[in-house]
Amino acid sequence: MIRRIVEFSVNRRGLVLLMTLALLVWAVHAVETTPTDVLPDLQSPIFQVFIEAPGLAPGEVDLLLSLPVESALRGLPQVVRTRSVSTQDLGTVLVQFEWGVDFYRAYQWIVSEVARLRPTLPPQVTTISVSNALTRVAEVYEISLWSDRLSLKELRDWADYGLGLALRQVPGVFKVIAQGGYARQWEVLVSPTRLQQYQVTLTDVVRAVERNNENFFGSVWIRESQEIPIVGWGRLGNAADLENVVVRTVQGTPVRVKDVATVRDGQVLRRGAFLIGDREGVHVLVTKQFGISTAPFLRALEQAVEDLRRTAPPGLHIQAHYNQLELIQTAVRSLAEALAIGLLAVFLVLWGLMGNVRMTLVMALVMPVSILVAFIFLEAFGYSLNVMTLGALAVALGIMIDAAIIDAENIFRHWQASPQDRFRAVVEGALEVRRPVVYSTLVIMLIFVPFLLLPELAGRLFAPFAATVILSVAIGFVLSVTLTPALAFLLLPRGDHRTGGRDPWVVRVLRTGYEAVLRRVLGFPGNGVAGLLLVALLGLTVWMVPRLKTRLFPALDEGAFWIAMDAPPDISLDKNVEVARTVQRVLREVPDVEAVYTKIGRTEGAEHAERVNRIEVFVRLVPPGRRTLGLEEIRRAIRTKLAPLGIPFEVTTPLIGERIQEAIAGVTADLMVRIHGDDDRVLDRAARALEQAMRDIPGLVDVRRAQTSPVTQLVVRPDRLRLGQWGLSIEDLGRTVETALGGRVATSVVRDVRQYGVRVRLETGHPQSPRDIEGLLIGAEDGTVVPLKEVARVSLEEVPAQILRENLRKMTFVTANVTGIGFDEAVRRIRAVVPRLRLPPGYTVDFGGQYESKERLVTQVAWAALGVSLGILIVLLYAFNSWRVALTALFTIPLALSGGVAALLLTGETLNVSSLIGFMAHFGLSVQKALILIEFVLDRLRAGADVKTACREAGLDRLRPVLMTALAAAVAVLPIALGYGTGSELQRPLAIVLIGGLVTSTPLTLVGLPVLLAWLLRGRRAGRESGGPG
Repeated sequence: MIRRIVEFSVNRRGLVLLMTLALLVWAVHAVETTPTDVLPDLQSPIFQVFIEAPGLAPGEVDLLLSLPVESALRGLPQVVRTRSVSTQDLGTVLVQFEWGVDFYRAYQWIVSEVARLRPTLPPQVTTISVSNALTRVAEVYEISLWSDRLSLKELRDWADYGLGLALRQVPGVFKVIAQGGYARQWEVLVSPTRLQQYQVTLTDVVRAVERNNENFFGSVWIRESQEIPIVGWGRLGNAADLENVVVRTVQGTPVRVKDVATVRDGQVLRRGAFLIGDREGVHVLVTKQFGISTAPFLRALEQAVEDLRRTAPPGLHIQAHYNQLELIQTAVRSLAEALAIGLLAVFLVLWGLMGNVRMTLVMALVMPVSILVAFIFLEAFGYSLNVMTLGALAVALGIMIDAAIIDAENIFRHWQASPQDRFRAVVEGALEVRRPVVYSTLVIMLIFVPFLLLPELAGRLFAPFAATVILSVAIGFVLSVTLTPALAFLLLPRGDHRTGGRDPWVVRVLRTGYEAVLRRVLGFPGNGVAGLLLVALLGLTVWMVPRLKTRLFPALDEGAFWIAMDAPPDISLDKNVEVARTVQRVLREVPDVEAVYTKIGRTEGAEHAERVNRIEVFVRLVPPGRRTLGLEEIRRAIRTKLAPLGIPFEVTTPLIGERIQEAIAGVTADLMVRIHGDDDRVLDRAARALEQAMRDIPGLVDVRRAQTSPVTQLVVRPDRLRLGQWGLSIEDLGRTVETALGGRVATSVVRDVRQYGVRVRLETGHPQSPRDIEGLLIGAEDGTVVPLKEVARVSLEEVPAQILRENLRKMTFVTANVTGIGFDEAVRRIRAVVPRLRLPPGYTVDFGGQYESKERLVTQVAWAALGVSLGILIVLLYAFNSWRVALTALFTIPLALSGGVAALLLTGETLNVSSLIGFMAHFGLSVQKALILIEFVLDRLRAGADVKTACREAGLDRLRPVLMTALAAAVAVLPIALGYGTGSELQRPLAIVLIGGLVTSTPLTLVGLPVLLAWLLRGRRAGRESGGPG
């Protein structure tokens, strides 16, 4: 069949070229329409349920909200883990399903279960929402607003209803969330003195406002043939309407709101703030919908913001301080440039070894054609153009051309021997190497198949990478039997033309030296040198592997750092803003920092909830070309500046990296040490002791414990008997305390598209001391008024700041980032200090964070490696029908392993998902080179040569194609290995492993494999070792 395809391609070369051109046109269209993003679609079966219940303490949230919801969701099908965090007013439950579960089915399970539970939850619950844990990855656009003319209230109002409404009109917007400034709200400030004067209660005021703000419909009035709707307009329109609402009629006299209260344009009690430099402003976050192309979506957002700038109020500044489009464009451009540089480098290397421009073009043209055609399949399979797929094309650049190199080099060799018959030279040259090309292509594709099946987030990230490589190699193979023969026949000179008939001087020199080396090593008695070489390499590799540092993913340079800080849990928002200003000033002194943006506290309506004591800092760096320090040096400088402040902090990968890490492990740090138990105090003491011990461990930085320590609360404990004596209920007491101190939103006022809450509270505002609360007057339905101290006791008590659970059991944790050492070494050092905690029986310690995911991944990759090795062995047995020959080809794998490990050690790179893929890929390349060499050894044996002569002649014949395939693979990824451009960080470890492995395995394969074959096949006839299928 292959012969017919090759002959057809040569005979109908015009048709083949026309079909190739048609594919290229289709491919160009696919490039234009393929979605563009930073990373592949990371939609995951990890969900978060947020339950808001204002007024509930952490302990109540845990027992009444988080625990029942977590317990119910833990029983859903295919749930592998649940976690819950209970803080003041808020419970958060995380549910992780097995990877592979249908996303929307899992989402529906949770929504249905939450709906079933809703009637059983306390009445204080106001909101229950469900979101995907990786929703934060969809946060692609962030805007800073500030003004010298507008107040913070006016600024926030414009952010909510000017900017917010405009951005929501852009197709693809999921949410627009503002933080900072003051959200506008109407306030009804009630006077306690006037309440007593008019004999009305706070409850009366709240109910009056609630009941006097609605429109109504009175059916229709039929007038002759016309139907006229009857409607009533009773909604509040302005402050005068609200002031004139009648609260109660006392002795025939109406008591209006303005008689007992003052109505004013006020603001919501804010739970968050935003700093741009030294000034306060407003932060606006835009989240995109899943499944849409990020690049065109962001361009539409940019245009909408630009249009708004022309109509914005004077003095208002709008700045997009984070725009993922910049990262996408930079990453795509950088990787495209790396691809172009690699393509040129491969061309030059091939030209140098071939010495013939025409045949070099025959080989090299396969690269751009394969890359472009790959886009057709990427679009068809739903993959986007991102750093993983582009990186895969760059990595595959030197691999996809292997089949064409081997074919074209052999065609050229046949043409050199018989230039008069171009047709025979092309057909026979292509068919002679067809067996090793077919089997080596199968081996390389087989290598990447397990990475299509990787579980969890690693699979979401690297499955598109593996698929792209497999597609590229398959396309390259198809082109090698169609386009390559057609082009070779067209470009090879006719007749007895011998231009380029002589090998280049580089090849002649290499061949002469190689022949001398081969003669010498093949002449050793017993050829024991091969065994000694393998043993030495294996020993060296075993010595090097434990010295590698390990991680889960390589870091992505997004040109920024993300810093999380936790002030004391009982700090006020205003005080925390002051702390954040200090942090801003300190960070601006760090070299290469361009700008600093700080969020404090909670973002209303966001898919994650933080406390008031939270500080999140986005530190934008100057572009890489202008930096005076490396990323790690900048990170160290940031830690040095922040350490004297005495606030626990964590410096981590920004934005995308941080959000992915948080979704995987529940924390943003590299390492999490979890302590499980039942007693909050024991857990807190253990966490404190572990935190201090970990601070003393070299290699651990940013050590922080979960904030579960007690905080002070002012508690009102009702006396039920006294309440009953006064004819009051717990509801009377609760509503009065809530309304008087915090205020109650009784209704809302709508103005055009703007909607503002109406909050009723006492004009005295927040209490200055417990006595203020004790003097609060509680009113009953019959008008009875009694001081709170007569029916309740007010005291200060300590409660946990938050309560954590995992799989329903209480836990706490300590997190840390790892620097200078690997994960395994860090865990070993921590394990050594755990006995000092002296935990009671039943308490356990385990490890999470990236380390936990890395351990699972290593196990999965180990099984994948075993499966791939068996698959390769099956292919080799089918090819050679000999256990000896098949196992000999597999023995080349340690040659690749040693070079890759050495390269990682020398460059300081870690053993991570990317480098593991590099090792697996190079196993395939090693077997490929072995196949090329072994096939020709067996050919010489079939021709009647003795074993040593066959090994020497095969080595000399295959020297050039082996060198060309190895050098093409190496130089293609060299720009990525050197860290060229944004986005290359994810593939850099892979590229380093490939280059390192090729540097050692290529010469060792060319020398060691012939020696090993000569020893294994000594005294055997050819037919006994070459009976594979034809």
